[in-house]
Amino acid sequence: MSNSILCPYLSGTGFPSDIFQNQPASALIDRYWDGRKAPGHLNTEVRCAWNEEDFYFYFWAPFVDLYVNDEWTRDESVYGLWERDVVEVFLRPEISETYFEFEVSPVGQWLDILVRRPRKDVDFGWRSGLKVQCELDSQRRLWTARLIIPAKPMIHVLQLPSAPKSGDIWKVNLFRISGAAPSREYLAWQPTFTPQPDFHVPEAFGNLILVE
Repeated sequence: MSNSILCPYLSGTGFPSDIFQNQPASALIDRYWDGRKAPGHLNTEVRCAWNEEDFYFYFWAPFVDLYVNDEWTRDESVYGLWERDVVEVFLRPEISETYFEFEVSPVGQWLDILVRRPRKDVDFGWRSGLKVQCELDSQRRLWTARLIIPAKPMIHVLQLPSAPKSGDIWKVNLFRISGAAPSREYLAWQPTFTPQPDFHVPEAFGNLILVE
């Protein structure tokens, strides 16, 4: 299981579709957080891209049933979104210990968080400018999520010297939570190997390598 993703450069702005449809999966979320192999119907493909302005992530998530709350807003960050079905990106520059958490639900709700120290110094009021676009295909039992994560707010809060550039390495992990208790499923691209489900393990992050 590789711990690195080659993330290709994407020119232009907005939600790209053709590039993601035609490129192979950048990563596959197919393990539980503790390293066990997850059932095939939960295997979640992820594709990514980058440029100086934004990071792009595209999730393909098959499902049997969905566990969502349609009453939650889609206009602002939703505290507690992780209590329902979500896909997640944890992201930070290689030179920083502070990381960023982004979550999206099957119905387009979202959450963005700045994490300086897991569960001890967490800023739920930080805003990333995250943009999301979700599609739900009930016939194919598939939901997809596109995320555009602006680079500038992350660079600003971390006081980085420059925008992302080719050759940079950012640290990343990718997650999915599916289903309701007591059958909740916690999946990770890079398992965290904690006794109980816990995604906030920066030591488990893999590499996101920015390439042309």
